[in-house]
Amino acid sequence: MALLDDKKHWYAVRTRNRSEKWVVQQLHDKDVEAWIPLKWSIKKYPGRTRKTQIPLIYGYVFVFIDQREYVKVLEAEGVFEFVRFNQQIPTIPADQIELLKYITGENQTMKVQMTDSVMERGDQVEIIGGELTGMSGELVEFKGKHRVLMRMENVGISFFIEVPKEKLRKKK
Repeated sequence: MALLDDKKHWYAVRTRNRSEKWVVQQLHDKDVEAWIPLKWSIKKYPGRTRKTQIPLIYGYVFVFIDQREYVKVLEAEGVFEFVRFNQQIPTIPADQIELLKYITGENQTMKVQMTDSVMERGDQVEIIGGELTGMSGELVEFKGKHRVLMRMENVGISFFIEVPKEKLRKKK
């Protein structure tokens, strides 16, 4: 079996492009927990504007499954395969799924904590407040006096997020 144990974990599966929402619906119909990070897109047409949700990462769906649900996922039409690295199917840590949910606006409540750290571009920093506490990445840019742009690796893809300066500290 490709999955390690009977506990539920998050995994990424590759899907046919532009069919991510349809794949999620099929998986939900099979009682499999599936999720795709969505972002808002504004499309302008002559005479009107349309706001729609599109996948943040095209061709990927995230599933929260155990060993028994592995085949159910592969049987869903539009699913190509589980994402593999070095012939292994890696689990995706729940905190990285939470990061994706934060990036897409699903988890927006954050608490403020103050820090005295002096930070510079290129420093490795860690989030010390809110739902993303413990996540780390590289400080890329200062955005005014109180915000910074931070690069975080997630599922092999770099994400840039804007974080209040007081919620970061320099990693030791």
